[in-house]
Amino acid sequence: MERRHIHANGAIIIGKEVNTIEEEQLGLDPTQVFLDKKVIFEKILALEPRDAEKLGVGRRTLNYLKERIQRNGDINMRTGAVRKLLGFQ
Repeated sequence: MERRHIHANGAIIIGKEVNTIEEEQLGLDPTQVFLDKKVIFEKILALEPRDAEKLGVGRRTLNYLKERIQRNGDINMRTGAVRKLLGFQ
């Protein structure tokens, strides 16, 4: 039996530091994004279900987000549905 050499096409990095590896190599600070929640909430409240579905968010999810905004005045901005509605994903 003979040993064979492995030729890798790429590497997948897994872990907490994955998101910052590229910035660390270049010596850059990670950029910060500050969002105006009031404008975002107005945008979500004005959305029609058919427009949200075009962005990949279902009717029930949109209704849930609208209820949370009206009831609590706040939502989790890091959810996939909110990111899709804002165009970050």
